[in-house]
Amino acid sequence: MYGLIDLGTLLGWANPDYVWAVPLESSWGALFTFSIGSALGWIALWPARSRTALVQLATVTGAVLLCALVWWEQGPWWVGLTVGVVTAALAWLLRGHLVPAPVSATAWPRLVWALLGVVLWAPAAWGAFQHSLSVAPEELEITNDVDHWPIHAAVALLLILLPFLLVRRRESERLVLLSVGLSASWIGMAMLVFPDRARAVLSTAAGAAMVLWVLAGALLKR
Repeated sequence: MYGLIDLGTLLGWANPDYVWAVPLESSWGALFTFSIGSALGWIALWPARSRTALVQLATVTGAVLLCALVWWEQGPWWVGLTVGVVTAALAWLLRGHLVPAPVSATAWPRLVWALLGVVLWAPAAWGAFQHSLSVAPEELEITNDVDHWPIHAAVALLLILLPFLLVRRRESERLVLLSVGLSASWIGMAMLVFPDRARAVLSTAAGAAMVLWVLAGALLKR
């Protein structure tokens, strides 16, 4: 439940004596609540139909470890490795119990939507890297010895990769739409509501585009 604290900064549920970097806090909360938490919840409720949830957790592992490598920081390594160990343990426990996932024909509108996500979120990942290079050490956002900037970039990578799961697999639709939709809209709203925070990285126009992208994905029919 830890990520809920960071999500609460958008709603004002945080210490008002501190000027929160809300978009950055929102990406942290989105990772732990919407990407990791939703996948674990899916596995708990529907273990036999958890292939996509395991893929989502594996994608989280890869994205966080990649950003840990780029930033070469110890904290994100522990996050990625922990999620990876949990994913491997769950995959082993569920072996032989997973129902084969039905694969549908290619949904071209969803493919276009996923490609638009690449255009939208790639600048967010690159902007996180560029901005973090110019941040003074005393201005870094650190939680439990983990820098938020690699996590912010990892979430952007997730929002690039996960929509492609919607192109073929029907089983993945609800989980991925939940994870991607909540993450993208929460971060986008944070950028819209707090445009004065320098650490928002992108503009209010980018925040609006993120919210509209989520709405377009939810309205698309297979």
